[in-house]
Amino acid sequence: YRGRAPNIEINKITREKIKFTLSGVDSSVANSLRRVMIAEVPTMAIDVVHIHTNTSSLHDEFIAHRLGLIPLISENQDNYDFPRDCKCTGHCEHCAVQFRLKVKNQEGGVLDVTSRDLRHLSQQGNDVRPADSDGPILILKLRKNQEIDITCNARKGIGKEHAKWSPVATAVFKYTPDIYLNQQRLETQFTAEERKEIVTSCPVGVYKLNEESNIEVVKLNKCMFCEECMRKGEMIITRSASALLNVHDNVVRVSQLKDRFIFKVESSGALKPESIVSK
Repeated sequence: YRGRAPNIEINKITREKIKFTLSGVDSSVANSLRRVMIAEVPTMAIDVVHIHTNTSSLHDEFIAHRLGLIPLISENQDNYDFPRDCKCTGHCEHCAVQFRLKVKNQEGGVLDVTSRDLRHLSQQGNDVRPADSDGPILILKLRKNQEIDITCNARKGIGKEHAKWSPVATAVFKYTPDIYLNQQRLETQFTAEERKEIVTSCPVGVYKLNEESNIEVVKLNKCMFCEECMRKGEMIITRSASALLNVHDNVVRVSQLKDRFIFKVESSGALKPESIVSK
C-alpha cells in the first residue's frame, strides 16, 4: 500500500463508543493502532493506597484492588507527570491527585460505599474524578458500626504497566466486507422464493428483497464472513449440500478488502472515545 495515505472515516460516535473505518494501510498497521489504544494511551488511576482503618468484611488488598479499577476522568492527564519523571520523592501536585475515603455506618442495616464517597484532599486535581455519571460504582458494603478510612493517590500510567490504566473496555477491528452479487443470474435462474432463501440465510440481516424481489445489500458492515449466503447459493445451484463449486461460479461471493478496516472502540470512561483514537 505504498503511496497511499492512511485515512480515517468516522462512522458513528457516542459518549462511550466510536466506530470508524481505517483505510490505506495493511493489517499490521491496523493492529498496531489497536494495541496502542489498549496499552500506550496514558490515563490516571489510583495507584497508592494507605489504609488507616478497615473493619469491613473485605481484606485491605481486595479494597485496594477495587479502588485501582475505578475509571477516573483523565482528559487533562497531560497536566501531570509520570511518577518516574517527577522530581518529588513521594507525591506532589504535579504527579498525583489525593483522595480520602472515610465512611462509618452508624445507622444500622447495610451501607453501600461507592465511588461518590471519594473526596479530594485539596482543591487541585478536581479535574480527575471517578467516571460514574451513569451511576455510582460500588466499592464495598458496611454493616452497623463498621468503618473504613483510606487515603489514596491517583497517578499517571499506561495499560502496558497495569490494566487499570487502559482507557478502553474493548478495541477491535475487522476487514471491510466486499460482497458481489451476480444479479443477472439471480434474476434469470433463481425464483423469488430461492432469492428469499439466500436473504434469510444471513444471520445478521445483510441482505433484503426490494420491491422487484431482487436481492440488495443493506447492511454491508454487519457481515461477519460466515459465508452462509455463499453456501445457500451453492445448494440452490447444485441441489446438493455436499457439492462444491468454483467460487467464481457462485452467484454470491464474499471477500475482504485487505486495506480497509472497521474499528469499534468502547471507552472505560477515563477518556472520550475520540480522545483515545487521536492520542
